[in-house]
Amino acid sequence: MIGSWLITVLLKCGANVVAIDSWNDYYQCSIKMHSIGRLDEISRSCGNRLVKKMGKDYNSLSQKVSSALQDMAARAGVRPSMLEPDLFYSENVLGTENVFRLGIELNTQNIVFASSSAVYGKMKDGICSETLELAPPESFYGETKVLNEKYAADLGRKMKQQLEQQQQQQSQQQPQPQSQSTSQYSPPHSISLTGLRFFTCNGPMLGCSDIGRPDMAISQFVSMLRSKGERVLTMYGDGEFKRDYTFVFDVVEGICLSVISGINRQKVNDCELKIYNIGEDHTSSVKKIIVLL
Repeated sequence: MIGSWLITVLLKCGANVVAIDSWNDYYQCSIKMHSIGRLDEISRSCGNRLVKKMGKDYNSLSQKVSSALQDMAARAGVRPSMLEPDLFYSENVLGTENVFRLGIELNTQNIVFASSSAVYGKMKDGICSETLELAPPESFYGETKVLNEKYAADLGRKMKQQLEQQQQQQSQQQPQPQSQSTSQYSPPHSISLTGLRFFTCNGPMLGCSDIGRPDMAISQFVSMLRSKGERVLTMYGDGEFKRDYTFVFDVVEGICLSVISGINRQKVNDCELKIYNIGEDHTSSVKKIIVLL
């Protein structure tokens, strides 16, 4: 859902886009086909190039990217992650590391990747702040996102160290004639890194559904309410469990602003990982959602 709307914005802003999806079976591929069809229409109307590829293994990612990578792909689901940890590790951890490897190989300017509020675990007083030390995640899905952030943070530190070492070596070299100074002292390449902790994203899916991803509770509630005959809503627990819901268009805006900020940071060799929450800062209980619907 997030990826298709992000591609829509990028195409309409004049960008050429390489879209990669694993086409896994988490929900019906027919839903993705509808979104892809709509993206093709948008691409043709904008006159910009849209290349579609499958998989998140390194070979499938070998498409040249000149400026920016946005990794919004992951196998989602708290319960499924506990049942199939190997699959989640392969797609969420190794797959994301492949994206970083590609960014380094292609000297891209910045990488923005999707993290999750699931990294927070049980935080004191329910506060989810980027500056707080993380409590252990309550699901393996959350653990995969913690590993993504740690990998990116380590990568940022290594790039910073390499930049400092190269700059120190250059400063110790003998001055060169003016005609050679530009190439001799050109700054080494760096990549700006940004991780976005998404909360519960909701909203329409491009081209096929006005109620969002079929696995989300709100989508299931709306589908049931629209159905004919007896309508029964299944609610787990007492309904007091609360989530921070974020509309998909606000999420996409946060991604785009992070890309712009990342490009500006890269110009001054700022390669340390930046982490941002993308949320509403307001929670709603399951009961409240049902009443509103």
